[in-house]
Amino acid sequence: MQIQNWVWVALVLVLTGCRSQNSGIELKFSEQDIRDKLEKKFPKIEKIYGVVPVTIEKPEVSFVEGEERFKLKLMARVDIPLKGSYHAMLTMRTGVLFDQKNKALQLTEIEVEEIEASKLPKKYESALSLLATVLAQKYLDGQEVYRLKETDLKKKAARYLIQNIQVKDDHLVVTLGL
Repeated sequence: MQIQNWVWVALVLVLTGCRSQNSGIELKFSEQDIRDKLEKKFPKIEKIYGVVPVTIEKPEVSFVEGEERFKLKLMARVDIPLKGSYHAMLTMRTGVLFDQKNKALQLTEIEVEEIEASKLPKKYESALSLLATVLAQKYLDGQEVYRLKETDLKKKAARYLIQNIQVKDDHLVVTLGL
């Protein structure tokens, strides 16, 4: 009986050792990598009250060391007929998830944190805030930032689980493993 217990302990130690040696595959993305991917989705034009066009463009990505989410800023231009153009900066926070069906990393849980709008008439601020939230969900939630390639056998074996997501050394580091 005692030998059987030692066999189980040895088996657990071997399996634990194998798992700790296989730390997974690290994918690293710079702010520019993600910005380049997102820029393909913009500019977008939507309308407030069905009349006032709002152009959303120029995504900016910034990482915060040690976090699993990052900031995303978009420039908004509101063109009010007979009044002129007004600019606003929309600041959002987003996470990343792994979509198993598409084998891709996607943006998720996008939250509008702040809207900086100088000189924009007060009556348009709440509409712009609502529009920013709708646009974030419509154009950014589920936006692919990286797709695993079937030809890469190493990544193919490790594509099913995200072990960790963290900003480290000015990169978004996603660790995949079994």
